[in-house]
Amino acid sequence: VLDSGFQGLQAALGNTLPATVVSRSFRSDGNLNGGTEHGRRAAEVIHRLAPGAALTLVNFSTVTELSAAVDFLIEQRVDVISFSLGYVHNGPGDGTGAVNAIVSRATDAGIAWAVAAGNWAQQHYAATFRDTDRDGLHEFAPGVETNQRAFNAGDLITVSLRWDDVWGAACSDYDLELFGPDGGLVRASRGIQNCSGDPVESLQVLATRSGAYSVRVVEARSDVPKAFDLMVVGSPDRGGVLEFNVAAGSLSQPADHPAVVTVGALTATATREEAPY
Repeated sequence: VLDSGFQGLQAALGNTLPATVVSRSFRSDGNLNGGTEHGRRAAEVIHRLAPGAALTLVNFSTVTELSAAVDFLIEQRVDVISFSLGYVHNGPGDGTGAVNAIVSRATDAGIAWAVAAGNWAQQHYAATFRDTDRDGLHEFAPGVETNQRAFNAGDLITVSLRWDDVWGAACSDYDLELFGPDGGLVRASRGIQNCSGDPVESLQVLATRSGAYSVRVVEARSDVPKAFDLMVVGSPDRGGVLEFNVAAGSLSQPADHPAVVTVGALTATATREEAPY
């Protein structure tokens, strides 16, 4: 189980988890708890489904630490890696990128990966840039140049824009703007892509007040309108829905890796269907 933290592990051993597990932290501070129960809960699900499986619990916080953790699991010759985490726009969305390259080392070694699809189907938007009034702003609908989602004060808001251009050598240039509930600009991402760098703009900010936060996509320079993906997510994840959302293309990395088993959720209804998120 490769995760961010295993808070409550000691109390779970011999109860909801086997009495003995292998555990190791690759965080710089060596903290296996990691400030979250997420990994422990994932391990408990696995133990309930496969009580005879030996468990190795490993946590990390950075991509460099993830790489070291995967090397360790390859050395340990584990059979399956359960990875219930995801990265936003850590690659062009075609199964490549820094995190997917790390995953490939393990899959090439014969390790099966079970990876979370991500909970972002309703927090994702995709389209080709459209600007009928030529003011440089994308139109999410006729006359609508913002896409909004509700957040609570204290939420960490992450907004990321990725468009269809050469990874590492993007010549088209788009920008990202986030406005607060009062309509004021909260944060902007205006990196310069000049046939260098990745076709990505992203920002993170703590919500200082509750309400609807609005996103604008700005075209700074492009020969032709580009197809793009927009992700607007929050931590903690309260399941908020983006006003204009598109499920297709909402997979996180490494859920887009061609050699992993990507796992989604079903509804808890009598007739089980794909969960809307």
